[in-house]
This record gives sequence, C-alpha cells and structure tokens, in this order.
Amino acid sequence: MTGVNFGRGLPRAMALPGVPVASVAELSGYGLLTGIDQPDARARALQALARMYAPAIGTGPVLDYLGRTGMDALTGAGADAVRSAPQKYQSGIEYPDNAIGRTCGTLLRS
Repeated sequence: MTGVNFGRGLPRAMALPGVPVASVAELSGYGLLTGIDQPDARARALQALARMYAPAIGTGPVLDYLGRTGMDALTGAGADAVRSAPQKYQSGIEYPDNAIGRTCGTLLRS
C-alpha cells in the first residue's frame, strides 16, 4: 500500500492507476467481514472469497483487475498498518477553531 486516506471517499489527488491506496471511512470497522464474530465462520467465509478471487486463465483484463482487487482485500491490504497509524501519528499543527479545522483535527485523532 502506497497511501491511506482517512475519511469518506478517495480524493482525486490520491487516485492513480497502479498505485494502491486504502480509503478508510471508519477505522473501527476497517477490514473484511469484521461483522462475523465466530472465528471458524469467518475463516470459512474468507476461504470462499479466496476461491472466488483466485486467478483464472484467460479471463481478460477486467476480471484480472477484479481478481487482484479482491485478493488485495483478502490479504488485508495493510489492515494492521492502517489500524495502528493513528496511534503513531503526532502533529505539531494547530488547526484553526472553525469547521474545517475541527474536522481535520477529529480525522487525525480518530
């Protein structure tokens, strides 16, 4: 993963073909199939997705892209690094007391 966006939607400045970027709206729910509480059930669901996104010969560029995207999601695409990033972040920036400043400060602390 080359970059991470915290917030809703991926900014155009971060969208470039061939550059992997994660866009995380809510860090608490970031990950794949996080709503499945039982480890065995989640493992079975992840295995089914892995079979579905496994490379297939002769599928063409669209299905190849979808397969790579699915496999990136399954491998976590850096989920552990993304989850630990906010705790490691320290900024000396003092944001103004206005709507934009409060939003920036909240996004960086969440």
